[in-house]
Amino acid sequence: MNLINEKKNYLIFSILVTLILGGSISPAFALTASANPASGTDNNSVGTVTWTSPGNILSSDNNYANALLSTSTTTSHYLLAKGFGFSIPSGATIDGITVRIEKSASHTNSITDFHVRLTKDGSGSIGNDKADNATKWGTTDATVDYGSASDLWGTTWSVSEINSANFGVLFAVQRSSGNPNPDALVDHIAVSVTYTPDTTAPTISSVTPASSSTVGSGFSANYTLSETVGSGTITFTRTGGSADGATHIYNFGNGDKTSGSHSIT
Repeated sequence: MNLINEKKNYLIFSILVTLILGGSISPAFALTASANPASGTDNNSVGTVTWTSPGNILSSDNNYANALLSTSTTTSHYLLAKGFGFSIPSGATIDGITVRIEKSASHTNSITDFHVRLTKDGSGSIGNDKADNATKWGTTDATVDYGSASDLWGTTWSVSEINSANFGVLFAVQRSSGNPNPDALVDHIAVSVTYTPDTTAPTISSVTPASSSTVGSGFSANYTLSETVGSGTITFTRTGGSADGATHIYNFGNGDKTSGSHSIT
């Protein structure tokens, strides 16, 4: 702090925490974030048929992941999409997850869903299976939603689990009838996460010196923040010594705004 070296007395007037989450207080209503996966791979924990070109599911571009089924090999492995790169803010409540799959079959009335699951660890399934085992796929691309903005798939979700690179979708298919050797074609898998941001205001505690105490030059101020904030200030008002005609204000730097204990000198 740029305080004059000759002894003066200053009053700690206030420590003001003005913003949270790097900007302004978040709205109380729900928000939705959508993302594409960073990777598509074959996962052999179910079924018998390996997916060809599983990395083609990253975008909707008419390049397909393919599973060739038959009368003897009727179910596919999981097609695993993960690495969605979500950055849901800390403290938010996860309200629901929607999986969107763009898919088609090489022949009519031959393929249905087998499993539609989520994963927290990047390999094992968790929660409810949302597969539609009754509806047979058409031969032109159709985008189908699984889950909803209020559907947690039968489990609980933390922000860190959603933001993890291991969060993902597991999708498997099955031959139902019709053509004996149909191809299951998946163009794209995407995920939307609906969440309610944390609107609890941050708190500042363990402040020393206390407000209304007098201090001289060359002292430190200590405080603890309950969460990372966007900005904060400490204002000093002169109560003794030589007047310099200024109010001394210390603006929090980046390192001063994170959650936890701090000391400013």
